[in-house]
Amino acid sequence: MGVGFVCAPVVFMVLAGTAVGQEDPYSLSIVRSRLRLPPGVSTASLDKNVYRLGDKASVALLKILREDQLTDRETVGRVLRLVSDAFSRPELIGVPEDRDPGVTLFLLSYLERSVADKKLKEQISRVRQLLPRAVTRR
Repeated sequence: MGVGFVCAPVVFMVLAGTAVGQEDPYSLSIVRSRLRLPPGVSTASLDKNVYRLGDKASVALLKILREDQLTDRETVGRVLRLVSDAFSRPELIGVPEDRDPGVTLFLLSYLERSVADKKLKEQISRVRQLLPRAVTRR
């Protein structure tokens, strides 16, 4: 099964979840779709939507994930990639308030205190260091 067959349903879910007449103020459908993608797989349309989220990505993550998922190594890795991408293109972040990483910093602090894995803690620290630069690089 090719990557196109895997990605097509995910892209459809994102587009269907944000169809006219349906509101998704926290962008839950975008974040859920991104979390479902296998590591290393991406789609241009989904990535573009993630780049627009900024801090809203962390709000969505806190609404979607259970507390026990926030200590799972694979889930935390996906969270870190998503958060990094959400702030990687600050000029695309649609809502000016979402350029401020307040909720994201809270989430990263929680993850840092909650995970035991030393390598994950280092990854969390690296993502945290990227945030201020991402926000001020307008």
